[in-house]
Amino acid sequence: MRSHLESYSRMPMDPNQQKEQYSIAFVHTIASAAGYNIGEFKVDDFSVDCSINGYRDVALKYVPRLDLQLKCTAYENYKDNATIPFDLRQKNYNDLCASHVIVPRILVVVVVPDDPVRWHEHLEEQSITRYCAYWHSLRGEPPTDQSQKRIHLDRANVFNPNTLRSLMDTIGNGGTI
Repeated sequence: MRSHLESYSRMPMDPNQQKEQYSIAFVHTIASAAGYNIGEFKVDDFSVDCSINGYRDVALKYVPRLDLQLKCTAYENYKDNATIPFDLRQKNYNDLCASHVIVPRILVVVVVPDDPVRWHEHLEEQSITRYCAYWHSLRGEPPTDQSQKRIHLDRANVFNPNTLRSLMDTIGNGGTI
């Protein structure tokens, strides 16, 4: 007879936890490829899951830093539209709307297939991650009193190493996102 611990250890991770972990790994990959350091917070107080830290660069006025709220959603037919609808909890939405913060905050949503088995494929010569991450700035938007707020992620705002470098350059030169 198996113990209750044995059967418990074979249970898969909760799908929402699985998505959370995947989004963290996805963003780590992008930040690393772009040459930046990433730090995570143990507690998500202000809708910030992690920060991406830049380095001193003589071409920039400031050392850039970018705070991220990470989300992950399964959405198979997202390429059929120019935008991706995403429902954000009121607290997260209102925190990300704040314009009185020094460090810019953005929402990064990782879009994945419905089946977690298809999220990542690792072969000897390559790794394939599915599908894509998109970023959205809510800075300066009016807060909401709704329990959720639907936003539309522009598919042109792909979050990849080149985009991240561009965002960090903007921040490092004193610009806003």
